[in-house]
Amino acid sequence: DIPSVHVASPFEKAFELMQQSQCPALPVTDSEGKLVGLITPENIGEMMMIHSALAKGGTIAWRNPRA
Repeated sequence: DIPSVHVASPFEKAFELMQQSQCPALPVTDSEGKLVGLITPENIGEMMMIHSALAKGGTIAWRNPRA
């Protein structure tokens, strides 16, 4: 019985569920319950870094025309 998260769920919820269930990855499902991907602790860490950088006024390199 592996828990899953909805594609629109916040990363915090996915991370909490991952910790509670001790699963190394969680299935991500769409509104019809179909598998659309997997989320891992590495994915969550990457997104937290991106959100942190953007909150501080940073830009994503591939979106910066001067990079």
